Amino acid sequence: MAFYSLLALEVVEMDRFGLRVGAAFGWVAFLGVAIGLIAIPMAIAGQPPTFQSTIAEARAYFGHQELAVVNVLSPLIAIALIPFGFALRNALRLGDERGRFAADVALIALIVTAPLYVISSSIGAALAGEAARDSTSFEALFRLHSILYDSAADFLEGTWIGAFGLATLAGPGRSWLGWLGVAVGLSRWVKALAPVIVVPDVVVLVGGIAFLVWFAWTVVRLSRQSMAGGVATTAATALAASR
Repeated sequence: MAFYSLLALEVVEMDRFGLRVGAAFGWVAFLGVAIGLIAIPMAIAGQPPTFQSTIAEARAYFGHQELAVVNVLSPLIAIALIPFGFALRNALRLGDERGRFAADVALIALIVTAPLYVISSSIGAALAGEAARDSTSFEALFRLHSILYDSAADFLEGTWIGAFGLATLAGPGRSWLGWLGVAVGLSRWVKALAPVIVVPDVVVLVGGIAFLVWFAWTVVRLSRQSMAGGVATTAATALAASR
């Protein structure tokens, strides 16, 4: 029995280690998004263009060659999101079947979205080069970037954030963070309609702020869970089974 108790504790410690690793990558991803993809580009070039922007406005924005360097961060952030997503999914699977299903859907959607982030950033870097050369292919690249980044990626992003929000709501204790995740997911779906309808700037602004709040507090909560009793339920079950 002592052997099984020790084995159970080792499994719990491995789960805790996985949460810690995921939380660390979560901080990398959050800081990369907040500073590298939002704060720095806005300081350099101002508000990014949307599908409704004119080509002249898009050229003026991507004409800042520093953006080509900033876009290199996107693949690193996409990579960091994967272990974060795995850890968050594992932390949220302690709820009922609905919560486990929502957490699984969220992780799958995140894994599908990550390559799209990389592709969009590559096109963004290419746009900076095309704007500098005054290339005639700039418009086609910009429209492709808008469809992928402002539509497809936003839809998938809304799916994985919203699903994680639903998994949070289905957990042992409902949290405002779950409702915020659902709201952020819905706002991303609205933003994804940009190629079809004109999305008010206030919706984009409020949705962006809500996303940063959700992301930051989710990482904080995951960090606390990994350092404290994050796997308490798993530990109790494993130890009880070993007796």
